[in-house]
Amino acid sequence: MILGRLGQDPVVKHQADGGQVTSFSLATTNTSNRNGEKKETTEWHNCVAFGRTAEIAGQYLKKGSQALVEGSLRTSKYKDKEGNERQSTNIVVNQLTLLGGKSEPKDSFMSSDSKDYGDSDVPF
Repeated sequence: MILGRLGQDPVVKHQADGGQVTSFSLATTNTSNRNGEKKETTEWHNCVAFGRTAEIAGQYLKKGSQALVEGSLRTSKYKDKEGNERQSTNIVVNQLTLLGGKSEPKDSFMSSDSKDYGDSDVPF
């Protein structure tokens, strides 16, 4: 399991068979304290989700969202533009738990029919 925040909005792709694939990067931060010196290290994890999990990720995740990801590792090899052999490791998401996003302004949670009560209308 990995708990982190998205570094950018997810990338959603649709497959020919109608399925969906969503990829996103998740940042985790580790804090260590050596000799009284606090040091933070950030690791980036490439994640890919398929099917219904991909739909949920694409619909609800955005840059800065916090998520808990559980899955398996898949390493693939490829050649870059210069012909050098590279490898990439992705987390294939089996389970995704949405934990909330970045804090938003308070008024963004108000419904359109909510009233603004002045100080004189407050009952206490």
